[in-house]
Amino acid sequence: MSKHANPTLVGGFVVGAVALVVAGIAIFGNTNLFVPEFKYVAYFESSTTGLDVGAAVRFQGVQVGHVSRITAVWSGEEEIQIPVQLTFTRESVRAPTRKLEAELERRGVRDVMDSMIERGLRATLVQDSFLTGKMHVALSFFPGSELRVVGGTRLPEMPTLKAGFAQRIEELPIDEMQKRANDFFKQMAKGPASGKA
Repeated sequence: MSKHANPTLVGGFVVGAVALVVAGIAIFGNTNLFVPEFKYVAYFESSTTGLDVGAAVRFQGVQVGHVSRITAVWSGEEEIQIPVQLTFTRESVRAPTRKLEAELERRGVRDVMDSMIERGLRATLVQDSFLTGKMHVALSFFPGSELRVVGGTRLPEMPTLKAGFAQRIEELPIDEMQKRANDFFKQMAKGPASGKA
């Protein structure tokens, strides 16, 4: 006489197999699952036409994040604001040396970003192609630009350039902007004893 399979035992094996499949998909199918993310919000004066969710966020040409949300928010009376949520991954923000990487870990990405904002880091909208009209968010240093923020936001805010300022990007001192970026990382390498510029 053959023995019947224990339903509880069979059920346990099925649940275990499903759990292994789900874990495998999570680990191998989504490499960003366990990568820490941090978010900022930006408010642009110019039209966001052509900027889509998923659009790249680039720092001096290097992709460091993406646009994760675009909404229209009624801010009182007849004013509508368009907050653009920028999502960065810790994995995309690296340091060139072990010393700088340790300093980045010690201070935290948010503190480093705030220091860069103090030194002129701003967000602008840049067109990828005249044919498609698609846009991405570009981050770069703009010495002397106004620290323009809306304030009162749930997320930390990434300042943006005034529309007129953004239209004159080609006239900006590119060499000075690059020098600002290099000076920032040199000061970061010296550690907190050097103080903020």
